[in-house]
Amino acid sequence: MNKNKSKLPRNGFVYLIIISTVFAVILSTVSNPFNMSNEISVTETLEMIQEGSIQEILVEGEKLNITTKDGSKLVSSKEPGSDLIELMRNSGIDPLQTDVNIIIKGRSGWGTVIGLLFNFLPIIFFAGLMGQQIQT
Repeated sequence: MNKNKSKLPRNGFVYLIIISTVFAVILSTVSNPFNMSNEISVTETLEMIQEGSIQEILVEGEKLNITTKDGSKLVSSKEPGSDLIELMRNSGIDPLQTDVNIIIKGRSGWGTVIGLLFNFLPIIFFAGLMGQQIQT
């Protein structure tokens, strides 16, 4: 009888982990910021800059948060390591001649640490769980 009592909490914990994982997958799929209907390509962004229909671009890493002159919000993403100003110059757009307000927002050091922590936390948790299973 003692064997059944000791396995029951562990099985409950395993079910909790499975349910949490399924919930996390569903939540990440539903709230994926790249699944937005207002996402446009970098080429479209550059065309809109040439047309003069963009008021402001907030650059956060590879993500471009765009505010048009009519107030609508758009999202675009550039390649890692590429520079928006350089992309504009390569497209024949002089950044100083446009009336687009470009704001570059740097990522804080804590944002990077927290991002890495969230990426590796499940692996650490899983390794700890497996280590606990090996000991018993």
